[in-house]
Amino acid sequence: MIEIEHCQDDVKALLDRPIVLVGMMGVGKTTVGRLLATRLGWSFYDSDDEIVRSVGKSISEIFSEDGEPAFRDLERATIKHLLANGPCVISSGGGGITVSETAQAIKERSLCIWMDAGLPILLKRTEGSDRPLLMHGNPEEVLKNLLEKRRSHYAQAHIHALDDGLTPEEMVNRILLQIREHLYVSSSESEKEKFVPEAICLTVSLFDRSYPIFIGCGLLKQPDLWLAHDLQGRDAFVLTDYNVRERLTDSFVETLSPLMKSVSIMELAPGEQTKSFERFQAVLEWMIENGVKRDSVVFAVGGGYW
Repeated sequence: MIEIEHCQDDVKALLDRPIVLVGMMGVGKTTVGRLLATRLGWSFYDSDDEIVRSVGKSISEIFSEDGEPAFRDLERATIKHLLANGPCVISSGGGGITVSETAQAIKERSLCIWMDAGLPILLKRTEGSDRPLLMHGNPEEVLKNLLEKRRSHYAQAHIHALDDGLTPEEMVNRILLQIREHLYVSSSESEKEKFVPEAICLTVSLFDRSYPIFIGCGLLKQPDLWLAHDLQGRDAFVLTDYNVRERLTDSFVETLSPLMKSVSIMELAPGEQTKSFERFQAVLEWMIENGVKRDSVVFAVGGGYW
């Protein structure tokens, strides 16, 4: 079974440099950054807050009175200063990493994490915001254009962490798993013998279709680690086969049931003979009979488990 406490202890013990969170406005860098810093027992810094404190102006005032280039210069100097603080968590402004000198400093002197989220999530979280870049034009178009321009810069981060509707606490857990996996992969062979991760989380980068893959022991008994919060409370449909039903699926369903509105199970025969259009049609008819909706969640339990 995975213990997040062990995971954060490993990260704290093995990481000797700052963590810098980059990503679009609204992705939750400040909220998640504060929680992450608390979990690690480190200091937290928000680059925007540090700029406001140093110049005595709000970000909006700097943009309107001095222009974006002046703000980026302040941001570059501020982030370089914060990177000298040793292990800490830094929330960087959405456009900071688009400045080459800032990007180079972040990549060389920190562990950089790209916090990513889909456009609908970003729109919801920035609704009614007074952020300077959203003050003119359609917010959806502004965010979409900014994301397209910045995506290649964000992709330079050491870790790509996808927020697919998680709570801040769940996002911190996901980031800790990904940091632990990154540290393991970056370790020497002798270090790996002492540090074998119980679970890892990888993000497959496919633009707006990006998704996480979790690998580890006991994951099915800890859905809070991988099941997005906004997917809970829905009707669940579990597809399995009789090879794993008794040993695995029933236990998984018992863990899943308290989180879902309802759980329906369909048991299929294992093997290639099940992979047919006729069986696919039977699955669809079963789901319709059991009240499947647009927001229902389908779980496939099996896939060569034995």
